[in-house]
Amino acid sequence: MRMGLKGIVAGALAAAALAQPASAGEQKLGDYLAGRAAQRQNDWVAASSAMTRALSVAPPDSDLRHNTLLLAIAAGDIATAARIAATTPPGSTDSPIASLTLAVEKLGKGDVAGASKATDAMPSAGVTHLARPLLAARFAAARGDLRAARAALDPMFEIDPTKDLGELEAARLDDKLSPVRAIARGLSEYAGFLAAQEQLDPSLLLSRLSLHLVPNEPSALVRAAEALARQGRPAEALALFDKVPAKDFWATTASRGAVDCLHALKRSGEARARAEAAVKANPKDVDARLKLGDLLRKQKSYAEAAAAYDTALAMLPADSPRRWIVLYARGASRERIGDWDAAEADLLQSLSLKPETPTLLNFIGFAWAERGMNLTRARELLERAVKLAPDDGAIADSLGWTLYRQGEFGGAVLELERAAALQPSDGVINDHLGDAYWRVGRTREAEFQWVRAVHLATDPVTARSIEAKLQQGLAAADLSR
Repeated sequence: MRMGLKGIVAGALAAAALAQPASAGEQKLGDYLAGRAAQRQNDWVAASSAMTRALSVAPPDSDLRHNTLLLAIAAGDIATAARIAATTPPGSTDSPIASLTLAVEKLGKGDVAGASKATDAMPSAGVTHLARPLLAARFAAARGDLRAARAALDPMFEIDPTKDLGELEAARLDDKLSPVRAIARGLSEYAGFLAAQEQLDPSLLLSRLSLHLVPNEPSALVRAAEALARQGRPAEALALFDKVPAKDFWATTASRGAVDCLHALKRSGEARARAEAAVKANPKDVDARLKLGDLLRKQKSYAEAAAAYDTALAMLPADSPRRWIVLYARGASRERIGDWDAAEADLLQSLSLKPETPTLLNFIGFAWAERGMNLTRARELLERAVKLAPDDGAIADSLGWTLYRQGEFGGAVLELERAAALQPSDGVINDHLGDAYWRVGRTREAEFQWVRAVHLATDPVTARSIEAKLQQGLAAADLSR
């Protein structure tokens, strides 16, 4: 699943579509195109439906079967996934996820013996390398054999990243939960572990399997919602976040996730009301204050955001490792409202706490360059940032612009050309490169960059400034930049 659910199916489905006889070709092609369009939008429900139809008219194809299985699980359609899984030959590349699906489906139907048997037959590979110990341990515990249950968890102690998960499961073996509830919780925790490793697709799959067993398992609702939100599906994520009970342990996490989803859906008023309600309900919750501050900053209410960060900083201990990011956020907010002295103090204090952070180095360096101040030190910070993040076009642009402000136009051209190659669709970078070209006498190339920059401009004021340069060159523009 490293390739991601969007990309993993493309080759197999294209080949299967072309292989169809004329009688099935039109239907196959229509389902294939509909499925691909849905995948591009991370719409797993629509993608699963279309690809399942495609699979029904396709000749046997292991890649198509496997990928349709993944889409069905991602969509939460475990019944369809189980039907596909039942056709999977033992030992095939998709047998791990297929066998896990069948075990969960049997357990969901109350067939504990069948689920235990399916677990014993699972290969120890892929997603089942850790799922199999979770299930096997719980089935042994349900039989009263705690020694066998603890032994079943041994694979989880083989590598450092999963030891904590293994210790947590071992400590809970005698918690008297039913296998259904215990396995649902265990799969959800495994999903959380994978999400922390940036493996969003398998995290979503395990969360969906957990929710099949316990439809309102709060942790699984949150894990699935977080994966969907990060995959660009805020409406679906919000629906899951809102299912978490208000008094549950996971409620505050769900509330913060819901605020982000509402913002992504451009429901700004609701997002702010939800964030403010969380602060009111938990006035000592620093995370609630930070979420409100972050939302206000996204909504460009910078003065209010700075005030929220004020309160959050007062609540954080002096040695908190989180102070640097809050200082950074407050400094950025203060810079936006024109309070540069206060902003600079925040940013430099943040930098003293986290000196090797490329985005922070870039923010300070570019802010100085834009103001024509501390150019030598700005250059030093930005050269450090470039070494730390050599493929970041925005940082390359900042360094190039600092060189420009220092009058080193040849060096500026080289760095700004590199920035434009890294981020060709950035209007600011193209505008800066145009200015540098003009300064070294490459006026035709400057005009070309400015034309690109006008089309890429995100606000009318910037667009008008660039249009003035196109009409009269830099001599008529603000040369003090």
